[in-house]
Amino acid sequence: MEFSRMTSYINKGSATGIGPYTGNAIASIAGNEQVAVVDANVVRVLARLRRLAGDQKSKAMVQLNAQLAGSLVDPDRPGCFNQAMMELGACVCTVHQPPACEACPIQGHCRAYAEVQDYLLQGGEPSSVDAPQVLHYPAKAVKAAKRKEDVAVCVVKLLPSCPAPDSESQYLLVQRPEKGLLAGLWEFPSWVVGTAAASDRVSLREAVDNRLPELIGTTSMSALGSLHIVQRLQLGTVLHTFSHIQQTMHVELLVLQGQSAPAGSGLLRPKVQWVNPQHLTDSGLSSGVKKVWKLVMRKGIISETDSVA
Repeated sequence: MEFSRMTSYINKGSATGIGPYTGNAIASIAGNEQVAVVDANVVRVLARLRRLAGDQKSKAMVQLNAQLAGSLVDPDRPGCFNQAMMELGACVCTVHQPPACEACPIQGHCRAYAEVQDYLLQGGEPSSVDAPQVLHYPAKAVKAAKRKEDVAVCVVKLLPSCPAPDSESQYLLVQRPEKGLLAGLWEFPSWVVGTAAASDRVSLREAVDNRLPELIGTTSMSALGSLHIVQRLQLGTVLHTFSHIQQTMHVELLVLQGQSAPAGSGLLRPKVQWVNPQHLTDSGLSSGVKKVWKLVMRKGIISETDSVA
């Protein structure tokens, strides 16, 4: 295939796994096509160059940045131009520290820099909260409020039916779905509950009682078969924050003794497994689940043989 018109080929989806950014980089650098490469560094340079204060992740601003970048590309050396723009944003027009405006080769064309200089020439106080700054561009997007979520978590400990000196307890883990939040990771049995249920211990226990039996191979918590309840305690709450969710995990410890159904047997869904406490640190657990385990140990109700560093 000729390099001369590879952009249309790539951007039509003919090259699997290559998006517009990578496709334009290949086309401009390897094929000398007059197409723009727009990454975060380039967006920052353009925002300051043109004093673009809008949300750079909005559809309108993404389109505008693509158009601006495309209009500036050097037709003779597009690959060099794109690399220079990215390097300019990474090394001179920086984001986490004051930009090196005095060393910037396009300083004379920068509207954000000109705004600052005009302010100073008019006697403006640079330390004022209202003083313009190059760093004000691009504008920081307003983060959406995190969704609050209450989760009932049940740490199920299984004691051997016939304790022996070398026997040890096991803990029930459930694998999350292969898609979505924390896909494929293992966790203690947990279920999202409503705000009203979260504030009531009885409702929290009912939420567990309604879902846990299918995971341990029984029909209900009142018909546990060869299992019997040794201890059941509400331990408290653990806070855990994702990028878009603020989770409050209401943790319960349930100690059982007896013979459980083999992990994953019958129609058990989702996937479950019983693990020794030593395996809890290498079972693909999320940081939130590790917080729950620390709470269990902190309460001092896990034996020394169960403790995991």
